[in-house]
Amino acid sequence: MKKNFTLPVILLFYLSTITAQIDQVSVGASYSQQAYYSVSTGEVEVVENEAWDIAFSAAGQQDAGIFLNESVSFMAAPLQVFLADTEDWSLPLTDTDVFTDDVTLHNPETNWTEGAMNTVRDETSPFDYGWGVYNPQTNIVEGTKIYVIKKRDGSFIKFRVDNLSGGIYSFRYANLDGSSESSFEIDKSIANGALVYFSFDTEDEVDMPTDYDLIFQRYTTALDAGDGSFIEYTVTGVLLAPDVKAVSVDGVDPSNVNESDYTDQYSSLMTTIGHDWKSFDFQSGWLIDEDRTYFIKTAVGDIYQITFFDFEGSSTGITTLEKTLITSVSTSDTPRLDHSLKLYPNPTTEYFMIDMMTETPLEISILDNSGRLINVVKTISNSPVSVSNLSSGIYNISINSSEFIKSSRLIIK
Repeated sequence: MKKNFTLPVILLFYLSTITAQIDQVSVGASYSQQAYYSVSTGEVEVVENEAWDIAFSAAGQQDAGIFLNESVSFMAAPLQVFLADTEDWSLPLTDTDVFTDDVTLHNPETNWTEGAMNTVRDETSPFDYGWGVYNPQTNIVEGTKIYVIKKRDGSFIKFRVDNLSGGIYSFRYANLDGSSESSFEIDKSIANGALVYFSFDTEDEVDMPTDYDLIFQRYTTALDAGDGSFIEYTVTGVLLAPDVKAVSVDGVDPSNVNESDYTDQYSSLMTTIGHDWKSFDFQSGWLIDEDRTYFIKTAVGDIYQITFFDFEGSSTGITTLEKTLITSVSTSDTPRLDHSLKLYPNPTTEYFMIDMMTETPLEISILDNSGRLINVVKTISNSPVSVSNLSSGIYNISINSSEFIKSSRLIIK
């Protein structure tokens, strides 16, 4: 069932719910912004959609993701990226008619280590990152692909990442005829989060919010066209921040549901909340599911229940939600992330170990690149975790303890 509350009704409900709080998050009129929301504080930091263009993953030593900023204002032209039909940088690209919507590359929206430019990789090769291939002899990801980027003003540039070496991405871009070439380097070590952001307009890195749990923004996803086919469509939704997990609970009364019934169903898939908690009716406007709620586990382990109550659409971009603190395990001196971690051997064939300065028990979650949970292992630092039963490929490893949450990437050969 659906519901369509007005704000006064929500406030009356709030007054009768002592432990709950009401927050509003806006992505601006015409969805012109991205909003970075902290569940614990209720604070929201916003950036304009045009603030950045591409982003480079910096989550771990083995990641090499390159993302496109898909967030676009209502009725505005989006940023688009296409795979060029040549790997020779010296050749001019003259025919832009081939770069159409149906061959646009999109971020998979599954994790923070695989973006649009990684989607062309060979799924059977653990060393293929799409834009380039990892050379185990040199420990360098060597660029092989050329991309064409259609900017928001309709102009085109060609783009190539030459390599990722020593934690530094080296890339260049130019006009399609090769003129006005510019070269840049992005160092993973400067990241304040999972990504380092770059703007073609300013030709520089972009400072972005760092203390948040959820991102409210527009992104592209595959929607069922009704005839068994799928179309790529821009939606307004909610993405999980790095190291945040969530579980969607459907078909329940949100005021009478127990988080303990769903502790084994948390997922780090970015679109666990997604966009379909709302729908549009041409007579009633935006409607919200009345029998759906979410449990959110923050990076420090606090658990909240979140229920959506209202969405105002493109007129204001405001979402109204109710949050309730279920469990608090954080303290003022608890670090949000712990970076003193080494995962080895990597690549591996039979096992891996976590090397870190702690005696705290660890819970290791192994997920495939689609965000599907493969296995959960409880262990301690420097104890082997067997992966001999897993097929070769790239896996996401989430390390959880009472002190921290950390993510890394594992290659199984």
